[in-house]
Amino acid sequence: LTVLDRYCTPQMLAYGYALSDSGVYRAPPPGSLQAARAAVDRLPITEQPEVFGLSPNADIAFQLAEASAIIANLASIQPRETPVGGAGVLTPDRIVLNFVQRTLDSLPRPLVQADGKASLFDVDDSGRMHPMSTVLSQEIVRFNRLLATIRSTLGDVDLAVKGLVVMSMQLEAIYSSILADQVPAAWTKEAYPSMMPLSVWIQDLHKRITALRVTDLVYSWRAGASQFHLRNILFWHDGCCVRAAFLQRESDGTYLQHWLEHGAAEHNCFWLAGIFFPQGFLTAVLQTFARKYNVPIDSLSFSFEVLRVPKSELKSPPADGVFIDGLFLEGAHWDAEAGVLAAARPGVMFSEFPVVHFLPRQHHTPDAHDYACPVYRTPARRGVLSTTGHSTNFLLALQLPSKVDPNTWTLSGVALLTQPPGGLGS
Repeated sequence: LTVLDRYCTPQMLAYGYALSDSGVYRAPPPGSLQAARAAVDRLPITEQPEVFGLSPNADIAFQLAEASAIIANLASIQPRETPVGGAGVLTPDRIVLNFVQRTLDSLPRPLVQADGKASLFDVDDSGRMHPMSTVLSQEIVRFNRLLATIRSTLGDVDLAVKGLVVMSMQLEAIYSSILADQVPAAWTKEAYPSMMPLSVWIQDLHKRITALRVTDLVYSWRAGASQFHLRNILFWHDGCCVRAAFLQRESDGTYLQHWLEHGAAEHNCFWLAGIFFPQGFLTAVLQTFARKYNVPIDSLSFSFEVLRVPKSELKSPPADGVFIDGLFLEGAHWDAEAGVLAAARPGVMFSEFPVVHFLPRQHHTPDAHDYACPVYRTPARRGVLSTTGHSTNFLLALQLPSKVDPNTWTLSGVALLTQPPGGLGS
C-alpha cells in the first residue's frame, strides 16, 4: 500500500511529478499515446532500486544473494572427496564421522534447575514464581529438548555410517546436511530460528548453553541481594567475528575475574538473540512491571529509548524495564548525534544498533511521526504463526524517531535484526 500511495495519487496528473528522489523516473507528460511510449522508452532498461523507494544498497544486497545462491548450487554438485596432503582422500563418511565425534565430545550436558540458585524457583506468598524465573525454566526445557535431539540423531548417524543400523531417510538427510554445512531439518524443528551455517550454529549453541549454565539468573533486576548481568564478548570463528553472550553473576569471582582479565566491560543489557523464546521474555518484563505497580498487564506496552551512552558506561540496570543490545539495523543508518534514523550509508548493508531501553508504560500511545521499525529474529524476515500465537520471526515494532515521513523507511525496508545479514550470528 505504501508503494501504491506514490503512484495512485492525484499528483500523477501533474506534469513532471517525480517518482524517485533523483528525478529519473517521472510521470509521462500529457499528450498522445506515442509520446507516453517515448517517455517510457527513455527510462533505464534495468530498474534502479530508487523506483521502489529502496536505497542503492538494495541492489548490492540482491547481487550478494544471487552470488550466494550460485555458490551454494556449485558446492552442492561438487565431488565429496577432498585430497589430504596428497597421500589419500578424506571420504564423505570420514568427514561426517569426524564431525559427529567432535560434536558429541563437546556437546554440553543437559541443564538442571538444581544447579542454579537455591531460591531461584521459589514462589511468593501468593504461590507465584517470579516471571523471569518462569522464563528461565522454560528456556531450560527447550534447550534440553534440542540437546537431546542432537545427541540422539548424531548417535544414530554414527551407527548408520558404520553399517550397524539402517540408514533411514532422516539419517541420510542429516548426513547430507553435515556435508553441506547446513543445520539438519531434524534439528531446526526443535531449535530457534537461525540462518547460520552449521559450523557457526554449533558454536552459537555452545555459547547460549554456557550463558544459561554459568549463571543463576538470565536477567538483570533490582530484587533480592544479588545483582545479575549480561556480558557480551566477541570471538573469532573461521575468520568471522561472531558475537556470543554470557550471563554472569557478580558474586561469581572466578568467572568475573576471567572476563576482567580479557578486558571485557561490564554490561547490564540483554542479548535478545540469545533467548530461545524472546516473546516470552518480553512478556515477562511486562508482567514484572504489572506486579510491581499492581496494574493490568493488558494495559501495558513498551516505550523505547535509544541510549546515547555506550554499553560500557551502563553501571546498573534500569529501575523498570530492561536494556537490550545486540540488534542490527538494515536499510538505514542511525544518526547518534541527532537521535533519528538517517539514510543508509553507501555500501554499508547493516550496522550495529545502540542499546535500547524497553520501558513498560500503561496506555502508551506512540508518536505518529515515529517509524514503527519491525524487529526480526533472522534476515529472512518471514515466519509462521506458532502454537503460542506468536510469529516465529517477527518480534515487535520498535518506535524510532524520524525527521522524514515514516513511509520513507517503510519503502526502504528498514528493519532491526537480531542476526546480521549473512547468517554469521549475532
